[in-house]
Amino acid sequence: MVLTAYCKQRTIQLYLERRVSYGNVSQVLATEGFCISKKTVWTTIQKYEEHETISHLPGSGRPFKLTREMLDVIEEQMGQDDENTATQLVRILEERGYKVSKTTIVRARPILGWTFHGSHYCHLIRSVNKEKGLQWAVKNRDNNFEAVRWMDESMIQLENHRTFSYRNIGTAPKPKPRAKHPYKVMVWAGISHKGAMNICLLNASVNSAVLSGGAAHAPVAFPSKETTKGQTPTRQ
Repeated sequence: MVLTAYCKQRTIQLYLERRVSYGNVSQVLATEGFCISKKTVWTTIQKYEEHETISHLPGSGRPFKLTREMLDVIEEQMGQDDENTATQLVRILEERGYKVSKTTIVRARPILGWTFHGSHYCHLIRSVNKEKGLQWAVKNRDNNFEAVRWMDESMIQLENHRTFSYRNIGTAPKPKPRAKHPYKVMVWAGISHKGAMNICLLNASVNSAVLSGGAAHAPVAFPSKETTKGQTPTRQ
């Protein structure tokens, strides 16, 4: 049973200063809301008389090999690159004069609060495109975008191929059939100052003429009822 610092101090005070017996110490602590057995009282007093402290004593297990400086290095490297492996961290620590095993690194990362999970997908924006996007935003900051359509597309592949499956021990995994050219559908949608456009499905090839022809030349992708004279479709 792990006692709080108050319970330990109270036990020592009752026994050494007030000369209360082990059993009576347990009863007094019970009236204060602490359920402590007579044996626990005796053990606490014996440890105090032997070591003259109520603090936790060092355990008999294997001591932790990483120092505070080594943990700071691991925290720094994980903050710079969250894909660092244990092998890479071992090499970085060795370059700084620290000798540590890969197993110790694996145990240290959870202590520092790092856990391993799958990453979320996000778009990759190149630096040159960031600059162009900023220039476009500054140029159009006074535009109310009433004559602009914002459109985007997504290609949906109608095929599922599981890469993981169960098999009996000692047997070879069964091959999974997979289409060389699976059926695909392109989904188009957009918004404008008037509101959301209809969702359009395309199962045919989309060439440059459809992409550059605008709303008036692509009635399938862009419904004619949304067409307004002077509108310029814009893709983002």
